[in-house]
Amino acid sequence: FIIPVGQIKGSTITDLDVYMDISHDRISDIAANITSPDGVTVPLFLQQAACNTGKNLMASFDDGAVGPISCEASVVPAISGRFKPHNPLSIFNGKPMGGNWLVTVYDLSNGVGGKVNNIHLIFKQSGGVVRFPTLKPITFINTSDNEYVVTGLDDCSNATLSYTDSLIRQDCQDIYSKVIKR
Repeated sequence: FIIPVGQIKGSTITDLDVYMDISHDRISDIAANITSPDGVTVPLFLQQAACNTGKNLMASFDDGAVGPISCEASVVPAISGRFKPHNPLSIFNGKPMGGNWLVTVYDLSNGVGGKVNNIHLIFKQSGGVVRFPTLKPITFINTSDNEYVVTGLDDCSNATLSYTDSLIRQDCQDIYSKVIKR
């Protein structure tokens, strides 16, 4: 799976996590790795032989996770939660994030198939700034906890930007420990 990622000028990776959702009737058959645009490959997980009757994987691979991948074959998904990758993803830290990333999922046994439902690359970066699409200087004043007055967006007037946060989902085992709608 080729995942094109845009480059933010001046940005470098400070953390990368990979979320995968895979349907497979024998999850012990599969393994996966990720390859950066400059050709560096990191194994995310190897075959899980102890999970030969387990089905499906819904997991995040994160250097900050507590432990390595584990399986509970009696539940679906058999592999679920947040795990350390087989090799550290921190090898990508300090590199630009832009380019084509490749996530490869291997089915290493014949007879049972599966489907990759979703793959997400979650980057943290430093140094990159996304600017408003204007050449004018932009200034803002924080007027309250959830409100800003912005000048310079156009020639007409100041703009008031306000927001409300709503907790959409909370799951301590997921890479997205909280999903907040703004």
